[in-house]
Amino acid sequence: MNIQQIRECLLNLENETILNVSYQLGKRYGVLTIMAKDKDGIYVWEICKEPEDKTIFLPNERKTRTNRDAVKESLNRDISVFIKGIKIGEQVFSISSASGTCIGEDYNQQEQIQIISMLTKGARFGKLEKEPLSTLKMNCYRLEEQEFMPFTLEDKKIQVEFGEQHIPIKVNKRIKLSLGAYTKPRVIKIAEEEITVYIHGVSLYPIWEKAEREFEEEKYKGRFTEAQILKIKKQYMEMLPSICPKGYVIPVIEYECDKDYQMKFYTLEYLRENYKNTSSAMLMHIKPEKEKGDMGFRNQCCALPAVEEGFCGKINTELFFYYKRIPSKIVNCKSI
Repeated sequence: MNIQQIRECLLNLENETILNVSYQLGKRYGVLTIMAKDKDGIYVWEICKEPEDKTIFLPNERKTRTNRDAVKESLNRDISVFIKGIKIGEQVFSISSASGTCIGEDYNQQEQIQIISMLTKGARFGKLEKEPLSTLKMNCYRLEEQEFMPFTLEDKKIQVEFGEQHIPIKVNKRIKLSLGAYTKPRVIKIAEEEITVYIHGVSLYPIWEKAEREFEEEKYKGRFTEAQILKIKKQYMEMLPSICPKGYVIPVIEYECDKDYQMKFYTLEYLRENYKNTSSAMLMHIKPEKEKGDMGFRNQCCALPAVEEGFCGKINTELFFYYKRIPSKIVNCKSI
């Protein structure tokens, strides 16, 4: 790095306001340092503390042998949490985009220089002052475009809003399921949060048969041109064999949860298979016929790996994890 590159890393801002406010959200502690305008728009910078129990997987740290290994690793990866909106006094700023990175990484010299630049402008970092840079993250938020006026923070209340989060929680409960609709639901109890899951049956979804008619629906015609629909359909049909070969169908578990959490089931056969790292993925929009189930909660579905048409046996499954829903929250900031 040379002096010119260092100069380019410095924060050259217009109409900047030093915020110097902090917030606490569970284990997360964050500081809003500067709000300013540059040639591209209005921005706010945040420095926050990573959770103590964060697990970092380094490249080639361990070999992913099976699909079970891959699912486990996906649950341990850090989930980035970004601010959804900022309110200063009576003015509300929505976030249009956000980016973040760990300050302590060797290759993040730009962020380290920006910290120095913030210090020279009078930024304070509260509880983060003595924390190792390896535990700190810098987030930069671009605000929805609106008129920006320099302001002072005297008597102005600052609040930050966090959107709804879905955090994966490991369960690892095995259950053998039969095909068909159940007259009495199979019940799974998850003791950690006193969650009850009601399984109402397993159906076989003829995805190839549905795919032929999928793109004739009005939801596509109202949003896309005929040429665009043909392109989307072509891409979908090209990827479909990797999810469900011809002559196969998709088993679908229909269930309710008394806390409205999403459950993720896998077959034991799939979890034991060797892991294949593929870059492609396809979403399947499978919905239950009824919005609410017999227990009065929202009906939900979970698709399993494809089986041959005519399959009539039992399916050994594992409820591997569920997504805990954390409601959106508005947090008051304090001056540092």
